Amino acid sequence: MIQIGLAGGLALVLALAVGRPAPLFAPAVAVATMEMICSRHHRTTVTLVFGAILGLLVGAAFNPAWPASDALINAAIGGAVAVAVAIVTTPRDPVTEVTKTIDPLLALVAAQVRVIATALRTGDTVLAREALRALNGCNDELRRLDETLVQVRRSAVLVRWRSGQDLPTATTTATEIGHAVRGIRAMALQAWWGVLRGGEPVPAALPQMLDALADGLAILRTDLANGGPPRQSRRLLISSAQWLAVMRTEPLGIAAAAAAANADAAVLNLLIASGMTVEAADASIHKPLL
Repeated sequence: MIQIGLAGGLALVLALAVGRPAPLFAPAVAVATMEMICSRHHRTTVTLVFGAILGLLVGAAFNPAWPASDALINAAIGGAVAVAVAIVTTPRDPVTEVTKTIDPLLALVAAQVRVIATALRTGDTVLAREALRALNGCNDELRRLDETLVQVRRSAVLVRWRSGQDLPTATTTATEIGHAVRGIRAMALQAWWGVLRGGEPVPAALPQMLDALADGLAILRTDLANGGPPRQSRRLLISSAQWLAVMRTEPLGIAAAAAAANADAAVLNLLIASGMTVEAADASIHKPLL
């Protein structure tokens, strides 16, 4: 929002400074252009921006006080200012920025998933509650991740042109990790409130599943920090999900089944974050055990 406001304000100041008639065209186009650059869904935004600009030009065509040539010049000023603001405010190394934002989040989640596995093994309700509190306390990290994604997403084309980095891959990784963290928090709630406080029997495979998930998170964190291929973390994550097949052979309470399902969904998100397609990730975690 700051960059959008900055682009609109600078466009208005520039249009006034050069003495253009109808100077409000410039900030309108600047804001629309920044919205287009920042949007996740560029096709819809392009349509909206095109409609807004067309409306301005049609209005100018039917208003003798606003010649179409003035509207076009102001539109050019607004568009140029928006692109300049996007370039100046783009992080020099956005992929590294995304990775730095992910790292503490993965560290926290991996540690607390392991704590929950221990709590389930020992029946420690207090330990599970504290782990859930720690996971619920990562809202700041999740918000920072969302803000970083908004900041860098606008610059995908600029980054590719300037550094050759594959920013869409990095933002997909971060987005899927954010989904996984939210799923893990839901798992932690079920493990504490439903399984331990509710007095359900703990399936023997559930702590094993969570230990493998914690291992996968820790190795994924290392892989991302080192920029290496996440093959080892994928194997651990897939092995975590395959404990679900073992759990199906045990009697499951409602909360235990929900906890396992949330962990399974988090594994799917994490595999996509590691670079697998949705189809490949789904097939790998749900293939029958031999």
